Amino acid sequence: MSRSSVIDFLKSSTTKQGSTVIYYYCDYSQVKTLEPPNIIGTLIKKLLYNVDIPTNVEQEIDNAFRQPSRGPEVEDLQSVLDLVVMLFPKVYIVIDGLDECRKEDQALVLSAMKRLAPITTTKLFISSREDDLIKKALSGCPQIDFSAANVGRDIESFVEGTVKSKLQSRELAISNPCLEQEIISALVDGASGMYILQL
Repeated sequence: MSRSSVIDFLKSSTTKQGSTVIYYYCDYSQVKTLEPPNIIGTLIKKLLYNVDIPTNVEQEIDNAFRQPSRGPEVEDLQSVLDLVVMLFPKVYIVIDGLDECRKEDQALVLSAMKRLAPITTTKLFISSREDDLIKKALSGCPQIDFSAANVGRDIESFVEGTVKSKLQSRELAISNPCLEQEIISALVDGASGMYILQL
């Protein structure tokens, strides 16, 4: 099950209940997306889109941004997020690729998300490659293992089909046809150790 499948499933099963689904993708090629203030700030922004912002939340946002020269601290943004999730009957938060962040940034984001756990209206879904810090921080939470051992054949079929399709459409060009299998093997091996943590 891919991140987009999870999001689509949540959206389709929660619309009638007035719940909201937000997601965040940590992209290693865009360093800004890996910074905790950006991660938490984006989640807040997505939640407040098309919502009348109550005075107490507005004041908390003003407090968080009171020093624009340095930007908000993670703790300030956490206080805003704590208030904002309470505006909804149920909030599903999906964070993908947390392992792409630096260890200290992973710890900050995980701490912020775990603080939401006692709020019964909030559900969190984190996907990541196998990572000791993330695994330890969320020990005791339900986990779904999508390692190569469990879905290896599915991954291989998908990668093989994608590579062949890109070769046929000329999106991918290789000078030596013998390299095709090497490319497929490298991509399949790179997918090893993927798992999803759910809080």
